[in-house]
Amino acid sequence: MSGAIRTLHQRYLDQETSSVEVVAKHLAAAEALGRELNAFTAVLREQALAEADASLARYRAGRPLSELDGVPVSIKDLMHVKGTVTSAGSLAYPRTRQTRDADMVKKLRRAGAVIFGKTNLLEFAFGLVHPEIGPAHNPWDPRLTIGGSSSGAAAAVAAGIGLGAVGTDTAGSIRNPAAFGGVAGYKPTWGHYSAEGLIPLSPSLDHLGWLARTADDLVSLFEGLGGRAPVDQDRPRVAVIDLGRTASDVDELTQKAIRKIEGQVEFRDPFDYDWVLSNAAAIAIITVEAYGVHQTLLKERWSEYSAGTRVRLLAGAGITAADYLRARQIREALRREWSRLTRDIDFVLMPTMPAVAPLEEVALVEDLSDATLYTSTFALLGLPAVSVPSGLNSEGRPAGIQIVGRPAQDAEVLAFAARLEQLIGPFPKPPHYAGLYD
Repeated sequence: MSGAIRTLHQRYLDQETSSVEVVAKHLAAAEALGRELNAFTAVLREQALAEADASLARYRAGRPLSELDGVPVSIKDLMHVKGTVTSAGSLAYPRTRQTRDADMVKKLRRAGAVIFGKTNLLEFAFGLVHPEIGPAHNPWDPRLTIGGSSSGAAAAVAAGIGLGAVGTDTAGSIRNPAAFGGVAGYKPTWGHYSAEGLIPLSPSLDHLGWLARTADDLVSLFEGLGGRAPVDQDRPRVAVIDLGRTASDVDELTQKAIRKIEGQVEFRDPFDYDWVLSNAAAIAIITVEAYGVHQTLLKERWSEYSAGTRVRLLAGAGITAADYLRARQIREALRREWSRLTRDIDFVLMPTMPAVAPLEEVALVEDLSDATLYTSTFALLGLPAVSVPSGLNSEGRPAGIQIVGRPAQDAEVLAFAARLEQLIGPFPKPPHYAGLYD
């Protein structure tokens, strides 16, 4: 099944529609449904319409810059966009208009993509909502959490507002909301995209990546920014992992998805890995590095941080240098162990999250370690990982299945995710959907 980005690009080439028309519709949806979902911190109407005009001129001249030319995308409001204020989901970050684009934004502009909005997020991407900004709401049911920290990005894409959304993932912050929102999320190999112009959370674990409605759209975004063409392997070797903490409905959807690839892959035995230690090391590194990033600003603008974020950041001051170094040593040992355990495995498959999205008030008190157990290892080790929807449970809540590959094998992971997605079949749209031509 062809993704929305490929289809839209062809329609632009055939002059069946124009970037101006499409971007105007997405802007209107961002200002209406996007506002209801609290998905956006800013809608960049004037800037986006000017970019759409320039894209239309390139198509009329027969010189589009890439398959992404004229495609509306949003940016997590943790990245600088020239001429806009970066909020970081907080009141503490200085409200000054940025004079430069982040590197990722520059890449998008060079590809001709239209940046139409900045999306809501958990405060400084550290797992909690600033109460004066509020959470993004889940288009499947606004009472449910959409996860975090790339919450607005997932809500927007799930609602059909924009064809792609740039997010960040430090312990699961793209894949978690992708699973809860019934969309596809891609965390690249660490360092695949430059983090220049990003307000960091944990510089050694932060990854820039994408959310989109389908894995095929993730492929288009990957290729459009210079990634190599995806390689769909013949009979890849796959290990299915069960951490023993998965809810029965998510496990049932996971197993149903895995049965779709029987006969197309060589299954390998699952292996033992210390997921709890890996998660603990990731959280320790994030907590120390986040405190280091925020130490000065925290002193200067203490009252403008939310109380919960202050508590999380101050926890970093209580971790000694020796403990931090030990966590980094553990990461290197776990990286070697993972390489050994997966030497004859191409992909690891497991649920993205152990349960479907809970009510927002339940998510607000969730322990960080519970929320990251299924995802943090792959950020810690810097491995490429993609989450695609595995189905809906009996209550109509989405679940996700996670595909993890070898370092720098992003093209292979994306190709396999797109194949699995196609075998699972078309995924329904949520009740709160913009109804635009994507």
